[in-house]
Amino acid sequence: MFRLIFQPFGAVVPVLEGKTVLQAAQEAGIHIPAYCGGEKTCGKCRIKVVEGSFEKHGVASSMRHLSPLTAEEKKLLTSEEIRAGYRLACAACVAGDAVIDIPVESRLQQQVILEDGAARDIPLKPAARMYYLELSPATLEDNRDDFTRVKDALSAYDELQRDLDIDFKALRQLPAAIRAGSWKLTVYILYSKKIIGVLPGRREQYYGAAVDIGTTTVVAYLCELTTGRVAATRSFMNPQVRYGDDVISRISYCTANENGLTTLRELLINELNTALREMAGTVGIDVKEIAEAVLVFNTVMESITLGIAPGSLGVAPFVSAASQALDMPARDVGLFIMPGGNVHCLPSEAGFVGADNVAVLIAEEPYKQDELKLIIDIGTNSEICLGNRDQLYVTSCATGPALEGAQIKCGMRAARGAIEAVRIDPVTLEPSLKIIGGDGVTPVGICGSGILDVAAQMALTGIIEPDGRFSPNTCSPRVRTDEAGKKEYVLHFKRTPQQHDIVVTMADIRAVQLAKAALYAGAKTLMRHCVVTAVQEVVLAGAFGSYIDRENALSLGLFPDCRYENIMVSGNAAGVGARLALCNTDKRAEAQAVARTVEFIETAAETDFSKSFTQAMTIPHKKDAFTLNKPLAFACPGIHTASAQAAGAAYPFNNPEELAEQDDDSVRELVAAVIARNARENLPKGLIDLPGPFGMLGYFISPVKLYTYGRKKGEALESALELLTIALADDAVKALESGVKIISYADPAGELEHVGERFYKQFSGKYNHRLFEILKPHLKHALIHVCGKTSVSMEKAGLMLARPYRTRPFENYTDILLNEAENPKTTFVGHACINISRPAAPIIYRLELV
Repeated sequence: MFRLIFQPFGAVVPVLEGKTVLQAAQEAGIHIPAYCGGEKTCGKCRIKVVEGSFEKHGVASSMRHLSPLTAEEKKLLTSEEIRAGYRLACAACVAGDAVIDIPVESRLQQQVILEDGAARDIPLKPAARMYYLELSPATLEDNRDDFTRVKDALSAYDELQRDLDIDFKALRQLPAAIRAGSWKLTVYILYSKKIIGVLPGRREQYYGAAVDIGTTTVVAYLCELTTGRVAATRSFMNPQVRYGDDVISRISYCTANENGLTTLRELLINELNTALREMAGTVGIDVKEIAEAVLVFNTVMESITLGIAPGSLGVAPFVSAASQALDMPARDVGLFIMPGGNVHCLPSEAGFVGADNVAVLIAEEPYKQDELKLIIDIGTNSEICLGNRDQLYVTSCATGPALEGAQIKCGMRAARGAIEAVRIDPVTLEPSLKIIGGDGVTPVGICGSGILDVAAQMALTGIIEPDGRFSPNTCSPRVRTDEAGKKEYVLHFKRTPQQHDIVVTMADIRAVQLAKAALYAGAKTLMRHCVVTAVQEVVLAGAFGSYIDRENALSLGLFPDCRYENIMVSGNAAGVGARLALCNTDKRAEAQAVARTVEFIETAAETDFSKSFTQAMTIPHKKDAFTLNKPLAFACPGIHTASAQAAGAAYPFNNPEELAEQDDDSVRELVAAVIARNARENLPKGLIDLPGPFGMLGYFISPVKLYTYGRKKGEALESALELLTIALADDAVKALESGVKIISYADPAGELEHVGERFYKQFSGKYNHRLFEILKPHLKHALIHVCGKTSVSMEKAGLMLARPYRTRPFENYTDILLNEAENPKTTFVGHACINISRPAAPIIYRLELV
């Protein structure tokens, strides 16, 4: 038997030889994060072997009494960390006495736990009801037994069952309670049919508890059942996290260890009982006056909480022990509330979609609404629901722990010292950080909202490209290569030798991409089942959803495009649902109905899921546009008019039909003449101007007539635009064949802000797209620079996608474009004005045809 001393706690722990440091810490109740459950894959359980003597601790021993470095440690720790004495607690086995320092990033700190949820008004109809009785004392003439006397007194209440039952524990307490209260008694009855508790005298209030048991956090609410008011709240980290941060790790621990299930269950129940006692003390009652508890959880947490072996949930087809709602005595669960008190568990849906998701649904009530609502509860295993009163679909997708700070090199939970929000300056690449705990707190790592922010910001500023790879054109000390020669972005430089740099690596970005692709593909799968291409409202449930930045989430492509004002945050919706079910039995009936009627979609069985997942790996997406929140117009100082004809000049044609009657050669001559007449002087070599078909048409016919004509005789207008498109394409191809590198393209007369979306998609935008399609094969060593006003219109109409790419800084804009012209990946560039000498930030927007 050896001894480990864990610093900074000073805890001396006896350990058998061969056990890992992680096992020793777990058994002693000392938390060291082990996201992978001790499988040597996450690298989060960093510890440090302290150099020095044990003499001051009463132990004379060598310091190096841990097993040698493993291959996994050499892979997951940097050479600097190894030299400094860092080890992985899950890999280092005890071979002697040692002093182990748990660095700050590996210590358990109170996570930011979301307790609040959107308020809901609901009529009170609790399952547990309180009745005050004044009984006639027993006499020789009236010697009814106590239970009969109580039942007779309760017969005055029509809502109660005639033949009431009584819990055995309540029966034991009944005689003493009656007499202690001088024949005045408060009785608690469950579902109008069973007495579950008795107390002497009159009670003015009575209470129930609603508990949301998450894999990582637990939130408990003490509610007054006479008013529905939340009287007290407690939240705590699920103590099971020391044995693994995800449900798979918990299942593995239960199956691999003889007493694993008992260990995990007792840890949670003990902590929950402590929380219940504390809440009861806050309102001045005994915990045994809590009549009922409603529990919601995922299916694995439900199994462990109820002491049911969860092994069947770890293998396909992922079957739980029971999916219907459950009622059981609290004492059987191990909760020390009213002796005959009830525990109600809401029903689950399927697989890993448990009672917590049902609680979200009865809180949000999409099944009572006409508009489709997309509800997303983001976590290690995310639940997505889409539907309305006509249809309701739900799925579960493994987003992994990246969005909770795991699988990230410097990731951590949302606790003090975590970077929770990031903005990056597009010019200097310097970050602005928001840290949990305030500005004076030294950052320790990155939590989930922070890693989402930084990934989105790195994409927006061009540090990473849409495929997630680092740009080759970054020029900043913030972007460097690690020991393996791979690039990383430094969010925070260490200030003391004891600290470490906080960085974002390529592997971190890839983990975020995998998580967001799974989430997005899951949502798209439900949209296909609902036969819709867009959603009207997105509801973000849970703690993560409450703290993410909507703009960064959409720019990353975390969920389908939606207007900012229609992205709602519901807070702890699962906790709200649990409270609703506690206070009104009708909500329990709703929960049972929705759990049975919602259609679960297994994404693994969906033929298009893999394709959707692959497309969603691109930031924000390979094909889908995110333009609902983008401005309609591009702010450009250039001169743009809706009419291309000089003031007072006559138009050669009265309507599109007259133009369409011209032969092809005549139209080409007309187009060539307009291009020659409007050619700018002193253009850089290799650059020409090219108007769009609708803009060109404005030289021949009054634009006012065109707008009217489009509404009445659209086919004639399209015929004219097609003729001009072919003529413009012929002229542009000749220029490209002569060595032109850049075509400066603008279509000011037909921009979306002038003509409206419907007109734009049918006429001006459509023929811009047509012209670009014709020219694209000819752009092998050239590009088309699309005027920002035109490119914004094309993107807003869903005809083009725009991607930011970083360029070399301090270059003239024309030189940047000439370099891009030689890049086979670049055919169109936009969202800027070609007349600028140098861009404000070294970023260009490559455009892609949709």
